[in-house]
Amino acid sequence: MRRYWKICIVPAVFLLVLAMLNRNPGWDAPEGLSAARQRSIQRVIAQAAEVLDEAPGADTDAREELLIAAGYPTLDTDAVYPEYLANPDDLTDFWEGRTDSFGMFRLLEDGEARYVCFLREKEGSLFFTAHLARDELGDLIVREAAIQPVYEMELADWGIFYYRLYRAGDPHYIDYAQIRLQPPNREAYDLSRKYILPVGYQMVNLFLCDWQEGSWGALSFHDLLEALYQRETGEELEWEGFPNKGSPARRRIPGALFEEAILPYFQISREEFRDLCLYDPEEDTYPWRPIHGDDLTGWKYPMCEPEVVSWQENSDGTLTLEVQVYSPELKTDRLFCHVLTVRPLQGDAFQYASNRVTYVSERGLPPAMARFALDGTE
Repeated sequence: MRRYWKICIVPAVFLLVLAMLNRNPGWDAPEGLSAARQRSIQRVIAQAAEVLDEAPGADTDAREELLIAAGYPTLDTDAVYPEYLANPDDLTDFWEGRTDSFGMFRLLEDGEARYVCFLREKEGSLFFTAHLARDELGDLIVREAAIQPVYEMELADWGIFYYRLYRAGDPHYIDYAQIRLQPPNREAYDLSRKYILPVGYQMVNLFLCDWQEGSWGALSFHDLLEALYQRETGEELEWEGFPNKGSPARRRIPGALFEEAILPYFQISREEFRDLCLYDPEEDTYPWRPIHGDDLTGWKYPMCEPEVVSWQENSDGTLTLEVQVYSPELKTDRLFCHVLTVRPLQGDAFQYASNRVTYVSERGLPPAMARFALDGTE
């Protein structure tokens, strides 16, 4: 028996005969998938394949639009913005018990696709997945199909459907996967993409401590070097060639490189900056510590994703952003929150003006100490 079946629209009479014979048309259903479920999934995939064949060779966006227009729950993907589920009513119906299954499509760049289906059975909930590939004739076929239990599901009030496919605490997998039901606010995401995402929250404390211009608190300018250098130049910092001196050893970064990468983003005098950043005038260098592999191995905090929930322009020309930080790995809409103020300048330039942490969940903040402190020194 062939391990896959071609997706095509089968005449109704043949479908009736197939149902009567309870045969498997070409691919082996995973254990636990009933014949009735199998036929239902085959029918949905076949009908969706017919819709996709209306535009052979179309790009991913165009193919997504075809499925969405036809009413199929489909992940609307984008190279820049977070993906979300278009036509989410079927998922809501499933969650509220009006149906016993929910399926959706995710289209891939190479013309292939993935179909997943949540099934509610007497024994518990199941997760079916199928990889849809193109054969030598260009037809969609099911190359792989699998089924596994769903350990937990929840449709949260903030519009995200969470589900867990592995036992809690398994270190090899994240706790929860998620499906976003609402499209992202693109203007808010653009603000996050410009001011927050280039720096982030891992091994840098720009957004994890309270500071303002003239009162810098625990802010570590040193730890901003890689991120701001890359934003300023468009290239990654090649730090391995810089001298490694001192005890504990510190990379010695040329003064001009260090200052040109970081100073444009803050309203601070060069003299104060040099004093805070331990500038060595004899060598014209700054000490700096990269992220080591052991640092990342010991990182126990979940993945952080910022979401700008509101913003306002101030009379002094600055822009204040209210940011909620959530994790796609956890069932929470906010791990912590902070308020960031920036000063837009000419063109694409800007300065960071202040940051204030306004909420911290029971999970706490990510590690916020300067990297120098990881070696037991300041």
